[in-house]
Amino acid sequence: MENRFKEFIPPLSVFAIGLLIGLFIKLPMNYVEDIAVYWLYILLGLIGVVVGISARDILKTAIKGIKNGILLTISVFIGDVISGFIISFILKQSLNYALSISIGSGWYSLIGPFISIYNPYYGVIGFVSNLLREAYTLSLFPVFYSIFGIPSIAMGGATTMDTSLGIIIKYSGVKNSSSALMQGLIITIVLPFVLPFLITIH
Repeated sequence: MENRFKEFIPPLSVFAIGLLIGLFIKLPMNYVEDIAVYWLYILLGLIGVVVGISARDILKTAIKGIKNGILLTISVFIGDVISGFIISFILKQSLNYALSISIGSGWYSLIGPFISIYNPYYGVIGFVSNLLREAYTLSLFPVFYSIFGIPSIAMGGATTMDTSLGIIIKYSGVKNSSSALMQGLIITIVLPFVLPFLITIH
């Protein structure tokens, strides 16, 4: 268990360094975004290599993975909606923004800009909170998986089809990659249709 906790120290440290650079060096935003995009391409390429090497194992578990992925997606949406209601009640915030932010599932590049169209203040909150969800997944998934098993994949939300897929495969095995992919894919497809409805709730 101690080794599991050590695993999330490097990503948290890197995030902290990036935060300090952003606060004190003030790099141009477009420069940072370009770097992030290129690194994402590299990450996706490496994930493709892993998936390609393990293609046979993935095919064997695809059907079970699809079923688990659907169940995980349902649990993600239920958990996010419940969280939105709780946050709205405790913090006395608008229900439509609380739900829109909580259901973002880590997709900060969609949630932040979308909500900013209606309210820049909540747009920033949506961006940061969903960015942190992705960061927490990358940092804490090894620990949560050792305790809860497959249900831990739900914490990644939409990111399980791209940025967090690598760490999910590393710690839960290739057998769960199809479940993670299915969860991320469904959420990515559904969210753009659900958000316009949630933002109009009063």
